[in-house]
Amino acid sequence: MSAVRRGLPRVVRGVTRLWGRLSVNLISAMLLTVVVMAVSMVALSAYSVRRQFEQLPPELRAQFEARNAQRRAEDLRNRSYEQAMRRRYGEPPLRPRPTPSGPRFQNQLTNSLTGAALISGTLAVLLGGLLARRIARPIEGVSAAARRVAHGDLSVRAPEQPSSLEVLALTRNFNGMADALERLEGERRNMIADIAHELRTPLAVMQARLDALADGVLPMTPGEIGVLSQQVELLTRLVGDLRTLSLAEAHQLSLDRTTFDARDLVAHVARSFESRAHARTQMLRTHLPTGPAPLHADRDRLAQALGNLLDNALRHTPDAGVVQLSVRAEADAVTFAVRDSGAGFPEDAAPRLFDRFYRVHGARDRATGGSGLGLAIVQAITALHGGHVTARNHPDGGAEFTLTLPSVQAADARRAAA
Repeated sequence: MSAVRRGLPRVVRGVTRLWGRLSVNLISAMLLTVVVMAVSMVALSAYSVRRQFEQLPPELRAQFEARNAQRRAEDLRNRSYEQAMRRRYGEPPLRPRPTPSGPRFQNQLTNSLTGAALISGTLAVLLGGLLARRIARPIEGVSAAARRVAHGDLSVRAPEQPSSLEVLALTRNFNGMADALERLEGERRNMIADIAHELRTPLAVMQARLDALADGVLPMTPGEIGVLSQQVELLTRLVGDLRTLSLAEAHQLSLDRTTFDARDLVAHVARSFESRAHARTQMLRTHLPTGPAPLHADRDRLAQALGNLLDNALRHTPDAGVVQLSVRAEADAVTFAVRDSGAGFPEDAAPRLFDRFYRVHGARDRATGGSGLGLAIVQAITALHGGHVTARNHPDGGAEFTLTLPSVQAADARRAAA
């Protein structure tokens, strides 16, 4: 976030320099076009006159050349006469000097082209300024919004003004970036507050217990040591979950993929939770297919994801309730399902179930052992395997979480296509 804010002022200065270069380059290009067109027209007209003269009959061309020679001689005599009169009497009297029709026509054509070029150049400057202003106005809006974002105001958005499609796309992309920055900043602040809250509770319990033991209020009994050990275990689990989740979201969590039968994994995970279920007279049922369910994945990470789902299901299932763990193999996917017999979750909570530190019904009792990161870790591990996880309220009651991963055949086809 800080790197983005440090880079935004450079973006603003770059946009400003771009506007200046855009104006100069646009007007220069239009003026150069006008000049090139004027010079080309003058050259083309001179060439055209010359070609027309060369195509005249020899007799007529000879008459024109003789007449032009006569006029040049007459003009030379007139200039000599004027010089002589100037030497003798000073300024000579004004005498009209005839101009040949050919040069007079060329001069008139040149003057007309020059005037047209000047008018066109003026219009080019005005039109270039208007076009540059039309292009620069929305860019200036983006620049002003970027300046405010650089100073920490992530709520600002650039106005979408009618302009070219490219500039409109730039404005919308900037607003999308601002939305993402504001959302990430909010998530960062919430995560820091949640982490501080999660760490403060077990630390406060430990501090109070240790102070009571130090003051002699509580005796040093195995029960008190067990309470302290439980809080330390909760802190250790929280730190470990945070590390796992951060590595997974940064795509730095290594996966040791092997091919195994998903039925064996389900049976292993279910056995590890049997004692906990029996302690609350809960029933843990497994539903396995008759045929093999091959899967190419990281067995340990997948066991961690299923364990988190089972842990969540057992905590939200009442005593003597039922938790079901099943697996289903299809041609292109292997699907795991964990269903509890609890109260389910509110429909408006569905979009946030996999957020970090989110708990339904405000259930923030750490005595249940939840760190608030279990479902977020499930989603991260599933995404690294190229799968997805969903949650719903089952029609017969309770919540059901479904974890779907690509089968061995689908994974091989995806790797071959890549």
